[in-house]
Amino acid sequence: MDELIQKAYEDISQHFLSKHGSTIDAIIAYGSMINNTATPDSHYDCWIIVNDYKMFHKRNKDDYKDYKLWFMRHPETHVYLNELGPNFYQETINAKEVKYGVIDLKDFRRACRSGLRMYVKARFQKPVRIIYATKKVLPEIKNNILRARIGGVNLALKLLPKRFSLSDLINEIVRMSYKADIRLESPTKVENIVKKNWHELVEIYKPLVESRPYIYQLDGVYQNNRYKRYNKKRAYGYLKRKAWVAMLLNIKNGLTNKKAIPYVKRKFNRAFRKRKIESNINKG
Repeated sequence: MDELIQKAYEDISQHFLSKHGSTIDAIIAYGSMINNTATPDSHYDCWIIVNDYKMFHKRNKDDYKDYKLWFMRHPETHVYLNELGPNFYQETINAKEVKYGVIDLKDFRRACRSGLRMYVKARFQKPVRIIYATKKVLPEIKNNILRARIGGVNLALKLLPKRFSLSDLINEIVRMSYKADIRLESPTKVENIVKKNWHELVEIYKPLVESRPYIYQLDGVYQNNRYKRYNKKRAYGYLKRKAWVAMLLNIKNGLTNKKAIPYVKRKFNRAFRKRKIESNINKG
């Protein structure tokens, strides 16, 4: 990670820790800033893992006073919504736009280990950075991220043909993050992430796929001896269901993120701008 981005995340981390103190167990950076695909309007994305929803939102209550919807001005509402799934917020810290998800350790553990929670789990298929973690929870945080990635490999193997390359596997794993959600992105988003993070992605996923006793490698090509044709259809159906769940969670997060509408507009503008540029290049 670039030193300037590392420093920015450390400053952001200190901002949250000075405000919430021992309520925070860990802060994990993810997204375009980490994946070397940032644009001028990209946000500093991070997960804040807390040990007490009630205390976290109580300490955050002053930030809720200017919500337009009256029921969103109460910390209790944010606690209730957080118990349904991660809450997302956005604020400006040191002149930087920060978007952060709030989730407690129990829900984080469940999200990384369960196939039912792709909304969180899929975001850990790409490179992330643990910016802060207490000594007590650091081993568990690392283990849960590993669990999420093992689950990603298992799902990707169902989507791939019987014979595949490491590049096929990594592209499919990164692509799952978008298949399990309803987000408008540039058609080359996955390609850019893989290209700019290739060595780290290989370091993550090569040992995971090669550790499986039913995967054989010959001359750079892998063969899945547990391959079943119908698994692909099931896996696509599963991801489609998870995308609809993600849509509902995104609607919920529109309540907690006061800047949700400008954020979505920027996403749409960026995606359509890239699509137009890429279309013109292809025509040329």
